[in-house]
Amino acid sequence: MLRLSAFGANVLAQMNYEFECLVNWIPEVETKDVLSHFEYMKSKQPQKSVIKDFPRLTDLAMSEEEEWEQYEQDPAISTQRGTVPKRLWQLLLLRAGVDPATTPAWGELKNEVIAKLAREVCEGRFKVQGRGQYRDEVGLGAFCCR
Repeated sequence: MLRLSAFGANVLAQMNYEFECLVNWIPEVETKDVLSHFEYMKSKQPQKSVIKDFPRLTDLAMSEEEEWEQYEQDPAISTQRGTVPKRLWQLLLLRAGVDPATTPAWGELKNEVIAKLAREVCEGRFKVQGRGQYRDEVGLGAFCCR
């Protein structure tokens, strides 16, 4: 692990610690499926608030059996099938152009915003610019993502 970390540190130093990360926050689900689900929310539950919680994707995400298998392998892993944490959801909303202060409902969102939101969930792009405050290089958590 230490050798791999050293190799990664060399690569990151060559890039001057500036690069872009592509993140899928629900790796078992594709963008088109999330977009379809959000469109469903807009048409079938237009009055429901966008801000409160991520609309669960239980039919698209990891099966319950897979979730239990993962839990049995490592009980420390906390899984919530087909969802993202509330604070992350609020960040993704902001990045998609949804102002949480307005507390919009699904029916109020334009189709372009819904498409951008689906991309933020499954194809979020984050720029890494420099090392963390302690100047470490171990894992992306140490970097300043913007």
